[in-house]
Amino acid sequence: MNKFKKALPFVLIVLFVASVGIFIINRGLKYSDYENYIKVDVRGEKDVDTFLERLNNSSGLIEIDRNNKTAYYQHIEQAIVEENVSTLKTEYPEIVTNVQKVLPAVSKKEKALNIASIGLALIVLFMGYSYVVKTRFYNWTRNDYLKYYGFYLLDNTLAVGILVGLISLLSLVYKINDYILYSVFFLILFKTLIFWFKLLQENIDEMKFAYVENFKNDYKKLFTIAFILIVLITVGMGVKSVIPLTLLLAAIIISALSDYSILTFEIPRLNKQTFGSEEIKAKNKKEVIQPEVIRKYIPDPKLKKKNKKK
Repeated sequence: MNKFKKALPFVLIVLFVASVGIFIINRGLKYSDYENYIKVDVRGEKDVDTFLERLNNSSGLIEIDRNNKTAYYQHIEQAIVEENVSTLKTEYPEIVTNVQKVLPAVSKKEKALNIASIGLALIVLFMGYSYVVKTRFYNWTRNDYLKYYGFYLLDNTLAVGILVGLISLLSLVYKINDYILYSVFFLILFKTLIFWFKLLQENIDEMKFAYVENFKNDYKKLFTIAFILIVLITVGMGVKSVIPLTLLLAAIIISALSDYSILTFEIPRLNKQTFGSEEIKAKNKKEVIQPEVIRKYIPDPKLKKKNKKK
């Protein structure tokens, strides 16, 4: 377990680099609501569900909405989709289809800029609010401000980078929509609440020690509550909510691991300069006072005999 704790920061760095690579290779997202797509509406008195089922094997298919009897395609020419649908219609002559190309209301670039601007606004708002309300009254030096807010920025960058890479990887097999991307805002907001309630103390060394010591119990309770809520919401909202809610759970896990890995990063010199020495552990542990041992005097019979007057 200790080996895993020591390796955790390096594992997260590798995941962050891999996430950036996946995001670049996929050009953000492969399948999403923010690119042109082809919509195929299927209508008919019978065999509609069977027809939609047959479309499952067609290339370029990203989603089938069985409630609205609609299939969606991306990264494929409209002529190819029309040809595949026409070929299939020969087996189901009563089926009526309508194939059309749809332009997204918001492009992928605009969506990325919106997410980046909102996320940055949340981060800047927390930094400004925490300074006005709390940290400016602390007896902090410039280095203390750099430690705390630098940790906050680094932590957000690491966690959001890994989550975005996970979403980009998911886009290879699933169409990404706004509900999926809400997990990015949730991660930043969740991490901000952790920094406000758990990691905002005047003594940075004590903050670090207390957080690491209580990490397991705190997150065990939090993860249990979050899991129960997600299961209940999934039951109420249906199968389509499974992936968005699972990403919220993944955001909590990523946030916890990034916090813990940075605070326990064991390069002694860097760790001492960034978060203080380990002397805080000795201060926080109660000293055990050993009871004073009272020794009874036992006279030596030999000495007594020796000193006896002749």
